[in-house]
Amino acid sequence: MQTFEKIARGTKTDVDTLLKILDGDQPITLNAPASDDLPALTQRDERQIAKDLEDMLHSLKGSAAMGELEDEEDMELLKASLLQAMTLSKRIAKKKFTPKKYQK
Repeated sequence: MQTFEKIARGTKTDVDTLLKILDGDQPITLNAPASDDLPALTQRDERQIAKDLEDMLHSLKGSAAMGELEDEEDMELLKASLLQAMTLSKRIAKKKFTPKKYQK
């Protein structure tokens, strides 16, 4: 139990919260934002984001590139940043446009 207390002090949480986090099968994030009250994405949302992302990247590789080929590293960085932005915007939109009676 002393180890949990040390970890709780290090992560600036209490032991009960730490045990709840460890009890669920969730990855632990140490520097999680304090206002992470955004809803989680469903499998359908994740599939839609992946489909939209692939469509965007495919259009960039096509005629929109105007003959200029990008490095693979640049494309991976662009893909990662677009995925992060699309995920965050989807979560914000879900929070904003979900009626209060359906929010948990």
